[in-house]
Amino acid sequence: MITPDLLDYIKQQLEQGFSKEQIKNVLLNNGWQEKDIDEAFYSILNPQPSSGIPQAPIPQAQTNQTNFYLLSATGLLKKSLDIYKQRFGVFIGIMIIPVVISIAISFFSEKIFNPSFILPKLSSGENLWQLIFLFLGTLAFSFFLMLWNQIALVYAVKDKDEKIGIFEAYRRAWHKIFSYLWISLLSGFIIFAGFIFLIIPGIIFAIWLSFPVFILISENLKGMDALLKSKEYVKGKLSNVFWRFLFINLIYFAFFFILSLIFGLLNINPKLDFIKYNITMLLFNPLWTIYGFLFYENLKTIKGEILSSFKNSQRAIFIFFGGIGILVAGMILFYGVKFIKSLNFNDVFKDLQNKMNQNQINQTIPQNLFMSSTTMPSTSTSESVSDPDIEKVKTILEDIKQGFITGDNNFIIKHSSKETVDFLNLAKNTEKIKEFNVKNIFKDGEKIIADVVTVNFNGKPEQSYLVFIKEGNDWKFSIKDSFEYTMNKEIQNSNINSNPNGLPDLVVTGIDIYPTKPIVNDKNLEIVVHIKNIGDKTSEQGAPLEASLLGFKDSIPITGGDLFPLAPGKETTWEFRPYYDNDFFKIKDTAGTKTIQIILNPDNKIKESNYNNNIFTQKIEVYSN
Repeated sequence: MITPDLLDYIKQQLEQGFSKEQIKNVLLNNGWQEKDIDEAFYSILNPQPSSGIPQAPIPQAQTNQTNFYLLSATGLLKKSLDIYKQRFGVFIGIMIIPVVISIAISFFSEKIFNPSFILPKLSSGENLWQLIFLFLGTLAFSFFLMLWNQIALVYAVKDKDEKIGIFEAYRRAWHKIFSYLWISLLSGFIIFAGFIFLIIPGIIFAIWLSFPVFILISENLKGMDALLKSKEYVKGKLSNVFWRFLFINLIYFAFFFILSLIFGLLNINPKLDFIKYNITMLLFNPLWTIYGFLFYENLKTIKGEILSSFKNSQRAIFIFFGGIGILVAGMILFYGVKFIKSLNFNDVFKDLQNKMNQNQINQTIPQNLFMSSTTMPSTSTSESVSDPDIEKVKTILEDIKQGFITGDNNFIIKHSSKETVDFLNLAKNTEKIKEFNVKNIFKDGEKIIADVVTVNFNGKPEQSYLVFIKEGNDWKFSIKDSFEYTMNKEIQNSNINSNPNGLPDLVVTGIDIYPTKPIVNDKNLEIVVHIKNIGDKTSEQGAPLEASLLGFKDSIPITGGDLFPLAPGKETTWEFRPYYDNDFFKIKDTAGTKTIQIILNPDNKIKESNYNNNIFTQKIEVYSN
């Protein structure tokens, strides 16, 4: 039924420059019948000329229907799902681009921040800043494409009746990218400043500024005007807007939670968690955009005509908070860059390399160059001690012993392969040890193996296999071949007594502490974790573990690593130093009772017969100097 309210509303919207199609869509979304809308447009656009003859007024049917009402959260969701189903292919096609970008950045970030990628480049003289700027440039480019994608989604919703496709949505969005960027920056600075003022203003600003992107696309208002008009649409309905956006976000989190449960039930590798986020983004972002746009149109219909010119007094609050946001963000950026520039990256990465030498190598390869003498039997040999090559290696070992005893790498470097030299140059100096004893020397094919037992100043014995390779006429110590020899030996041993139809069961059998009376913040404090496979099958390579020191600044993760395959009944060790990185992270602990916590196989990455014995804790007392 045509009512005066309907006629007045259409006239107002036409005067503001909105098209017939835009006005009709809004009215349809608010429950008006298409027939009534068409008749109203016909009446307005085709007025009947007066004949001069008085005519009886045409009676109008009365109605108590008020169609300019605020749609409920469920009503908005229902309409959004209807549009989503109609244009599903277009929305998903638009979302493919940000999903691909997200996956690419995940892989790129993992590679860039992997020490095994960074450290060799630094050792060859490459500038770290090149890597940083490359990464930041990639982030900036991806952010630009994300903006473009979001605007394309809005156009796909706004112009749905024109049935525009993927490329057309992106084409129309192209000219709005920088306007949207400016609006996003303004909104971000204002909301950021609001949160600085005890959070509540930030929440209010976030609700006020819910619709600027829709206003930009639908009404072509830019910058501060779009923000102020969004505030006017929300005015008087703050709690209603808050609830409706809270509702759609709760659905988002419920969807993600269900997806996480599915991943857990399927026992999907945690390294593939990024797939969950990308599936959620692919499927949910279009729905959120449709929901937000319909909500904007609903508020716009209710509010009617709102002036697009605002007084300076109306702009003042946004200018004030926006200025504070820009100032604080600028200070954070300035001092952040200043701090980074103040770092001596040579020293930083020397510390990081030392960490790899002292911690990560021992953690990721439990049976390596430095292992407990109780975990690996000594190797016998029938090789004659009069072998001239073995005699040469014996002489070389005297120099290497001197290097370990004094901590001077030069004694070791002059008898090392090229790769080993590059590795040792990063560390500059080797950690001093108390004793260096050669138990046995034997040949294995074209290599010579030295079975060595060392004792550090904490009194902890360690067994090492030092492998020597031939370079020209000289025998050279090779760290790489030493690792490979130990790894191959362990892999061979891991196949013994393994039941192919069984399952492993990893447990921590205990820990040793060196020195036995630990001193707080002592970088040389070493925790040796004893791990045993009590199952009937060899454990998979890459079984993870984590160590935490509870009581250190509440609870902080110390380190983590992966284990090599461990045969049934076999035991290995894993070592870490809780205080090794204190200077690097500029943190200090206090003396007192601490708890060592070891978690084997977190997130159940590998299959075991029992997951309930993977957490081990033990209290220790850490003393002051």
